[in-house]
Amino acid sequence: MDHAALQARIDAVNWYHEFDFGNGLMAKSRTPDVSDHRAVWDFTRRHLDTVDFQGKSVLDIGAWDGYWSFYAEKRGAKCVLATDDRTQNWSTATASISPRNYIDRRLKSIRTSRCTGLRS
Repeated sequence: MDHAALQARIDAVNWYHEFDFGNGLMAKSRTPDVSDHRAVWDFTRRHLDTVDFQGKSVLDIGAWDGYWSFYAEKRGAKCVLATDDRTQNWSTATASISPRNYIDRRLKSIRTSRCTGLRS
């Protein structure tokens, strides 16, 4: 799939968080008060920056679009298990599973977990 087609697929999702997928591919938040949410995300990130994720297993319950799951993985988590109830999301259910489709990560959904010792 070419770059423009992949960006069009990303743009078709009603994202909550903003993702940089690399190679110029970006997901923009469509929440109407995104500047307020960015302040919360910055606050959360500052606190999570103090956590040593290196080699740890992380369980992200209520992962929504997986932003913080990918954050833990980028910070060295060896395994991230993410889950959410898509029926409770304020947006369409597509964003809750989409990031895995655009980047090659170790993140696993709870239905396809390959984390050591875990079964779905």
